[in-house]
Amino acid sequence: MACTFSSVMLLAYLLVCWYPQIAATDISLQEEWLRQLYKSTNGHHWFKNENWNSPQSVCDWYGVSCDDNQEIHTIQLESNNLTGTLPQFSVISSLRIINVRHNDLQGEVPAVDVLPRLKYLFADGNNKLVGTIPNDNFIGVRLPPWLFSIIITMYLCVCLLVVGWAFLL
Repeated sequence: MACTFSSVMLLAYLLVCWYPQIAATDISLQEEWLRQLYKSTNGHHWFKNENWNSPQSVCDWYGVSCDDNQEIHTIQLESNNLTGTLPQFSVISSLRIINVRHNDLQGEVPAVDVLPRLKYLFADGNNKLVGTIPNDNFIGVRLPPWLFSIIITMYLCVCLLVVGWAFLL
């Protein structure tokens, strides 16, 4: 019991003392990535760039939306005069939606397989972008998680019925 209790206490200590520092590091990396995006796509020429590169929270920057933990989940910069290249996405693992369609982006499409939560990437209308987007991170519509869960549940129920019938025969 004492071992379990001390393990729980150690875990609690680490969460309370170290998690805020880790989270702050993630947020600062996200901010740095956004500054890179601004610079590499000529942000000073965007049609709308309110609060970008300001000391305000990145969640208050034009086109950036965050969740309750202040992690970026959406970048919405459609038709905003972005020119140049997109930086690699590796530090924004919380990103769910990227919309940079109808701009003048060029170069290679950054790897999106490093974004585990990405559901939508809209980059059409940038006829100078090259490269491919993996099938599981495509431009367009994906199944919402609740519908996917229903389909999996139905599949498992059918499998259980088949196994149950096999035992009855």
